[in-house]
Amino acid sequence: MEDVNKKETIAEQYLNRMPIKSMPTQLRPCDYFDLICGTSTGGLIALMLVWQTVDEAIEKYDQLSGKIFGKKLPWLERWNATYDDAVLEECLKAVIKESPVGLKEDAPLRSTMSKVELTNMRFSRHRPQGCKTFVVSTNLDKESSRPVILRSYDIPGIYSERASTCKIWEAGRATSAAPTFFKSIILDGQGFSDGATIANNPTHIAIMEASKIWRPVDIDCILSLGTGREEDHTMANATLDMLGPRVTCMCERMLSRFFYFRLQLAIYSLHAMTGTEATHHNTRIMVDAYRADTETTSHNAIREEVYFRLNPDIRSVRAGLDSVEKMGELSALAKKYMREHPDASTARKAITLKLAGSRKLRSPPPVNVRQRFPSIVKLLKFAPTLNGDNTFIAGEPNSNLTQDEDADQLPQIILPVGDFGKSERRRCHSDNT
Repeated sequence: MEDVNKKETIAEQYLNRMPIKSMPTQLRPCDYFDLICGTSTGGLIALMLVWQTVDEAIEKYDQLSGKIFGKKLPWLERWNATYDDAVLEECLKAVIKESPVGLKEDAPLRSTMSKVELTNMRFSRHRPQGCKTFVVSTNLDKESSRPVILRSYDIPGIYSERASTCKIWEAGRATSAAPTFFKSIILDGQGFSDGATIANNPTHIAIMEASKIWRPVDIDCILSLGTGREEDHTMANATLDMLGPRVTCMCERMLSRFFYFRLQLAIYSLHAMTGTEATHHNTRIMVDAYRADTETTSHNAIREEVYFRLNPDIRSVRAGLDSVEKMGELSALAKKYMREHPDASTARKAITLKLAGSRKLRSPPPVNVRQRFPSIVKLLKFAPTLNGDNTFIAGEPNSNLTQDEDADQLPQIILPVGDFGKSERRRCHSDNT
């Protein structure tokens, strides 16, 4: 969540077109996004952004990562976890209890939206329940490897007893229980672990959720913000990457060729399962197919490029899942990417035009956007720092609304996802007709 570009930003272009008089001095992500979701640490970020400003979420995230990964368990206790899950639970409860909207530490997930000042803080009259959020987890007791979606909202015709009674901290614990790092959590007699092996990049889940919530969904923009491209893994370098040179050398000497090959295969498979680029390519294919179909069937067809992905090269930094000490190096690479890479410039310009052109808002009086709305400027410029992705989705305004009504309409989505330090963000706007 860093200020990665000192030049003109999407946030500044967007906010300079908005009716400033009706806006509070400090907007939170929940005030201008309709859906926030994530997997693992992205899920934790999603839950925090439902009620916090970006600056508050940054501060809490830094505190969380420092405490959670500050001390490993003794060697004799590491048979199924590296870090103490009790510390994680305590940190989650503390963050919830300290929320600016007066939540209790055992607040249910389904009630989070009612605690936010929806009337004063939301611009859309078409989203009466305000910002929605979901996190992705995995049910260890099910034979099917399908993701478990823990929602803060209801979808007509879809009912989840687990989600309806789940507490916020339980949802955070379920989505962040990375295998070998934290023990799984038991909820109603069932074990839950993080969803990284199924949906580390849940772009496809977000699109499906959006289509269930808002029908029809005419996607105008999808911005996928990756947290860094790593080396393409082979069986050899995948093992070296996970175990390190010393342990890899020991395994080569101690294991037979057959068992060492099995070890390499297992580690390579894990890398493939938790990868995010395959989802990126599948999303590209899906969006292109959707565009081709809607161009001939819908008057609100998606006719121009709608999918962008920004993903800096981080191969020069070897960062593990818990490499909190590498955050500075990764942040520097992300800043350089945002300053110099043509993909970043192209996406920024395209999304600025989409946002400015779709709102039809009256020009406000001159205002220093950086000083008045620092959290939004930071949010739309921040680059995540560990492995993962962020995606935004946007759409067209309701053509049946008058100019004043259109100015009041602001349905959008942001979806952070991914493993620790991994997040996906999507920004979505759809007609609610």
